[in-house]
Amino acid sequence: MEVPFQLDKRPTFTTKEAFLVDLRERTRWNKGSLGNLATEPPPVPGHPMPKVIVDVKNASGGHKAADVQRVLRKMLWIKVIECYGLGAYKDQTLHGTVDLAFQIRAGGQITGARATEATLPDPDVVACLVNRVQRVEMPKAKRGSQASIQIQVHHGDEPMPPPPGQITPGDGAFDAEAVRAVVTAALPDLEACYRPALAYAPELWGRLGIRFHLTDKGKLDEAFEVESQFPDERVSLCALRAARKLKFPKAAGGEIRFVVPLRFGVEPAAPSEPAAPSPGG
Repeated sequence: MEVPFQLDKRPTFTTKEAFLVDLRERTRWNKGSLGNLATEPPPVPGHPMPKVIVDVKNASGGHKAADVQRVLRKMLWIKVIECYGLGAYKDQTLHGTVDLAFQIRAGGQITGARATEATLPDPDVVACLVNRVQRVEMPKAKRGSQASIQIQVHHGDEPMPPPPGQITPGDGAFDAEAVRAVVTAALPDLEACYRPALAYAPELWGRLGIRFHLTDKGKLDEAFEVESQFPDERVSLCALRAARKLKFPKAAGGEIRFVVPLRFGVEPAAPSEPAAPSPGG
């Protein structure tokens, strides 16, 4: 475990050289590696991401319904998840459908998008979907088209983080030692997420930064990966689930977000550089 710190208040260094050394090291560890695999990794359990289905109900004009659906399913999926996150962080069971109608110009631009029906109960998500649809570029055709689609979205097995604009350090007082004590006691549970992966990835190593959020009442309602991208999703999902069960002391002064970086495994030694040839060859 590295030194825990309040969000946006990373420990500082006395010299530029020390800062650069730390930055290079964190960059390496944030990437990590699966190494040489002993066997094929097992599939990721469950369905962590939200479930999204985009279906074209009608399309008339110069664009074929199959082409419209193919493009929308490819280009709109991640946009639907971004919109869904606007509401899902407040209600992790949020789900429903949104029916949209729009025009497609001959040049491929989507215009006039509007929601015609919605069972998804969050108006911000619906408005976001209308906006995102109009940013998709369709293939050109000899003439424009009319189209209607239905977007279905349902929560996955993992919670959704709040949108970036909602993520603040908070006004609570950060007690690094209290946080360290709680996480230290949980290290065996966190290590138990890493050990099984060595059966198929014996050289696995990497860094997992976990961002926690304590409400002003002391409830832990967030634990998400931040900064890093641990190379084995099975390990990171398991560790985040274990992290969400932790109980931290209530912070004086209000809510607070803080980061606890963890390192799993051992960074392999860098390969030695070949000796430079002598001037004579």
